[in-house]
Amino acid sequence: MRKPRRGAVILLIVFLFFLPSCAAIDNDFSIWDKLFNPVWDGDFSSLNYKATYPENNVTSGGNMEAWLDIVGWFNMSRINGTDYIYGDPANQSITEYNAVDTLGWDDNMDWIKHELLYDVVNDTLIVQDNITMLWHHSEEKTTSEGHTYIQKTYYYSYLTVYDSEIIPKQYVYDGQNIEALITFYNNSINPKSVIFIPDKLGLYSIDYTYKNESVHEDLMTGYVENNSKGIEFVNFTYNSGWSDPGGNLSHIGVCAVVKGGNFTPDNLSIDIYTPYEQLNITNYNLSTCNLFNGERSMHILLFPILLIIFSPFLLIYFIYKRAGR
Repeated sequence: MRKPRRGAVILLIVFLFFLPSCAAIDNDFSIWDKLFNPVWDGDFSSLNYKATYPENNVTSGGNMEAWLDIVGWFNMSRINGTDYIYGDPANQSITEYNAVDTLGWDDNMDWIKHELLYDVVNDTLIVQDNITMLWHHSEEKTTSEGHTYIQKTYYYSYLTVYDSEIIPKQYVYDGQNIEALITFYNNSINPKSVIFIPDKLGLYSIDYTYKNESVHEDLMTGYVENNSKGIEFVNFTYNSGWSDPGGNLSHIGVCAVVKGGNFTPDNLSIDIYTPYEQLNITNYNLSTCNLFNGERSMHILLFPILLIIFSPFLLIYFIYKRAGR
C-alpha cells in the first residue's frame, strides 16, 4: 500500500489550521467554537454561575484576611461583540467573597458576618463588604480557693473590602409596536398569504402559528461560553434558518406563507422572542394583490407556462435549421 506523500499531509494540516478563520468571516464564529461551545438551550438558569477562578486579592486587618470579587453577571449575553445584562446591575452581579481569622492559638473566632452594599457610579458597579467578627480571648485564672478556670473576654473586629466592575450595557428591545405586513395573493392557481416582518433586529426567533400549524424562524444562534473566571454566558451570532412542518404553513425567503384562499387574521398568532422575553405581534398591515384584473387580462403565469411547453419545439426547430445549412 502506498504511503501518503509528506506534501499532502502538510497541505491537510495547513488547510485545517486556516479553516476556522475562513468560516468565521461570515458570522464571527469559527468551527472550533461550534465544536467546543454547546448551543444554548434557551434557558439562562441552566448556565453555570459558580466561579472556578475568582481573583482572591487578600486584604488584611482587624485580625482577619478577606477578599471580594465580582466574578461575572447573571443572564449575560454577547451580541455582535457587545455584552448585555437584563435588569438591575446589583441583582445581576455575581459576587464571591471570603474572610478568615488570623487569631493566635489562645484566641477563638465565634462568627464572621458579611454585609454587602452596592453602588452604581456612572457605568461602574462598586461592591462593599463590611465584615464583622466576634471573637474571644481565653485566659486561665485561679480562684482564691486555688481552683483554676478559663476566663473568656469577647471582642468585635471589623474589616471592609471593595471591588468594582464595568457594567455591561442594559438590553432594551424597543420593537414592542412592531408590525407584520401581510399580503394576500389572489389567484386561482395558487392563492397564498405572505407574512413579512420588516424589523427583526434584536430578535432571537419567531414562531408563526395559523390554526393548528406552526413554523419556526431562527434569527440568532447562541453558544455557551465562559469568562476568564469560569462564569458562563451566551454569545449570540446572527444565523437565520427555518423549520417547516410541511403543511399549509411554510416559508419563502424571509417570509412565512399561509397556503390557500381562506386566510383570516384571527387565526394567526405571531410570537417574537428576544434573548430575554417573549412578545406577541398584534399589529397587522393587510393588503391584497389581485393577479387577475378582469376577464380579458392574461394570467401572470401564462407566459412562463407557454415558454415551458414550446421550448422543446423551438429547440428542434433551431437544430433542424442548422442541419439544413
